Amino acid sequence: MMRKMGRGSLTIFSSLTIMLVATFLLALLEASHYIELKRIGEINAASVTESAFAGYLPPLWENYHLLGRAVSGEDSLQLESLENELLELSDTNMYPVRGWSWRHNLLQMDTLDVEMVQCRLITDDDGRVFEAATAGYMRNLLQINAVQQLLNNRNSVDALMNQSPSCEDAVYRAQAAITEAEGGNGDDNILNTFSKDVKKGILELVLENPDEVSQKAINTGAVVSNRTLAKGNQETGIACDALDLLLMDMYLLRYMSGYDKVYPNRALDYEKEYIIGGKSSDIENLRAVVGRILAIREAANFMYLSSDTEKCEAAQLVAEGISLLLANPELAEVIKWGLIAAWAYAESILDVRALLAGERIATFKTDSQWTSDLSILGELGSSFIKAKSCENGMTYGDYVGILLVAHGVDTLAYRSMDVMEASIRILDEYRQFRMDHLIIDAEFAYSYESGPIFMKKGGYHYYVNKKYSYRKAGV
Repeated sequence: MMRKMGRGSLTIFSSLTIMLVATFLLALLEASHYIELKRIGEINAASVTESAFAGYLPPLWENYHLLGRAVSGEDSLQLESLENELLELSDTNMYPVRGWSWRHNLLQMDTLDVEMVQCRLITDDDGRVFEAATAGYMRNLLQINAVQQLLNNRNSVDALMNQSPSCEDAVYRAQAAITEAEGGNGDDNILNTFSKDVKKGILELVLENPDEVSQKAINTGAVVSNRTLAKGNQETGIACDALDLLLMDMYLLRYMSGYDKVYPNRALDYEKEYIIGGKSSDIENLRAVVGRILAIREAANFMYLSSDTEKCEAAQLVAEGISLLLANPELAEVIKWGLIAAWAYAESILDVRALLAGERIATFKTDSQWTSDLSILGELGSSFIKAKSCENGMTYGDYVGILLVAHGVDTLAYRSMDVMEASIRILDEYRQFRMDHLIIDAEFAYSYESGPIFMKKGGYHYYVNKKYSYRKAGV
């Protein structure tokens, strides 16, 4: 027996209710779709920005442990190339497959545009960006006691850098007095012998093998410190303090090549010396640095000799003997101070010889740490004697560190970037590299477009701003 099926029906009210419920459910789904698209847009912007900045400059990191995103453009800064790179990457991420299919991602969006809102170049803010980048790296690397040691060394030498003992004037006055008393023939006196040795040249006096000094040079005509630089458009500057300057100094001591430690693949072997001297060649910069260290040591040694009664008496005896031979006892005082000045200079030559050989020299010497006697004035150019090493003294690198911070931040930063740029340009693929095309901070604006899935009309636009900073990347 077959059952007879009845015919069903819906009232108008039921139909409207079902339509309202369905519309409400679809609206909820579309709202969820909208919210999820916005979240995906945020994730995509972060991912794309970080992916682009993962393309940092390898030789800059390998040689100098700094991160930066180079932008193409030989003469002008062309930010469009980076914007287009981010746009292409974002579009690929958000819309990997064109066309409709249920197998496809329901969260696809078109990336309409990627615009660089603002950027900061490593050469911006008169060197403060470079200072902040290097200081930030060193903060994560060093302990505070290392910073304190550099500060102690600097404080101990600061006073000496401002001293002017006028050793050359004292020697000249004594030498002139002796020459005049001898009737214009003073070739055989001890101060003339000393002066002839000094005139040989400073590197010839302090280096046992001066021919081994690096002969490298760079063209300083168009380096970072001597050309008009591209500028970023970051609205706010970077604030740095005295600690940042010390940390940058320690960074330069660690990662810049120098006479005390030469690194391979550098345009100049003596990069630290270039930052101090600013000359085009290694030999000129080494000469400039050695001259400044010599002046510091000369001030300290002159102060010590002036306070040492026994050594002053020894100089007095020799001066009196010379003045008696000249039959002019009144010259004894002038000759005495000329001898003391020459003695201080000669001891300083021995100090610098020891420093360049990797030894330590006390900032202020005691009698047991003093090396020479007055006979050194006649032997300075004929024998290679070095000063006594001191276990707790300062090294050549310590003096270089002090000379570095004697410069302003802008000089330190720009000269550092001079040698970085020159060294990177050695590589064939980076011949056109410019430090002022190196982005270190940036902000991008992403704009997206998408259509609804559960509704027939309308469309969505999303706007996301994303920042990235190498200085704050935790490296």
